[in-house]
Amino acid sequence: MPGHGRSDLIEQPGAVAHRLDGRLDLTALTLRTDRRGALEWLRERGFIAPRKRGRPATRRIVAIYPYRDAHGTLLYEVVRLEPKDFRVRMPDGKGSWAWRRPETRVPYRLPELLAAELDEPVFIVEGEKDVDALAQLGLVATTNDGGAGKWPAAFADYLAGRRVVAIPDNDIAGERHARQVVASLRGVAATAAVLPLDGLPPKGDVSDWIAAGGTAEQLRHLAERALAEAAVAGPDAPAEGDTRPTIIINDPDRDHHQRSRP
Repeated sequence: MPGHGRSDLIEQPGAVAHRLDGRLDLTALTLRTDRRGALEWLRERGFIAPRKRGRPATRRIVAIYPYRDAHGTLLYEVVRLEPKDFRVRMPDGKGSWAWRRPETRVPYRLPELLAAELDEPVFIVEGEKDVDALAQLGLVATTNDGGAGKWPAAFADYLAGRRVVAIPDNDIAGERHARQVVASLRGVAATAAVLPLDGLPPKGDVSDWIAAGGTAEQLRHLAERALAEAAVAGPDAPAEGDTRPTIIINDPDRDHHQRSRP
């Protein structure tokens, strides 16, 4: 597997041109342009960092989220950088990395998803950090790379016959994303439901809910209530862009001002 080491530091523009050496000239020759045009072409496609004003900074890798196929083979990684940014890299077959998105995409933690019992609820959230937080509680969870609005319809096949609960981040993009996920599972999953977590801060997520004291037992209870409501409602759940309100499941064991807040 490619190592990390010095490749964990990604340089910003400054010494970009001379670091590329002959590759920049080759790109310019292929595109029939000059070195400046080749450099801009590489920036536009994410092969090198975009131009920024001010003194160039070095971004540091703070988290790595591996995406593996059904057999556990590493396909690509989503890399979180500081200052905050996300990049995608894949093994280049030569012991290093190619900083690009592969053609084949898979759900995060796919081997764990496939190994789970079919009747185990699967939580779909908006980011890898949230998936890992749920996994630490012993729950089955997954997500897509790229964030909200980037759920591939083809991912539904990995959830065939399963009971799925989409937990949105507390913003409009998160709500739309959760509805998109549920809509893609119609006729595929056994049951699918959207479960907003009440009491979250603006743009808050399930990791915030857990940090506030939420437990696996509480989340399982809320999920079962949401799935039961979805089963009664039938397959006509609101699709992406639907203006009908999403049902918030009330937990009778909690204070009525904290319906799904831990």
